[in-house]
Amino acid sequence: MQELSVKTNLSVGYLSNIERNATSPTVATLDILCNALRIDMVELLREDRQPSPLMKRSERRRVYADRDGILENAVVENERYRCTCYTMNPEFREIINIPSGDTSDILCYLLSGKLELTMEGTTYPMEPGDTLFIRANTPHSFRQLGDEKNVTLWFYLRGPRV
Repeated sequence: MQELSVKTNLSVGYLSNIERNATSPTVATLDILCNALRIDMVELLREDRQPSPLMKRSERRRVYADRDGILENAVVENERYRCTCYTMNPEFREIINIPSGDTSDILCYLLSGKLELTMEGTTYPMEPGDTLFIRANTPHSFRQLGDEKNVTLWFYLRGPRV
């Protein structure tokens, strides 16, 4: 909660009230929260959860855009999985920290560029075509290497492990 407060400039008390449904956020506040959490507000609010199974590249919804890059939905989301496409700005060289991980198991697939992903004290250099599995709730960080455009697909699997 404290980390989200720092990312959004919203007080911990206010965030707690939203979480407990003691108050309702404005659309502007919801946008701030969705950006900080990298959640697509349109998907969050959409009532129709039975879309077409095909998502054309032109239909991707932007989840997040900032100086580090652009995160877009890459497939139609459902209760079992989601997939995002993250394109990093070539000049962005900072480390991106994901402190608490995600509640889903994650598979990171590198389409282009070079990436260095660190989790549980181990650093994994990645090249195009490489994949890396990240267990649910595992903190991790990554940064791009080299001068090529860095594009990754992030597959999130919800529910019981098979």
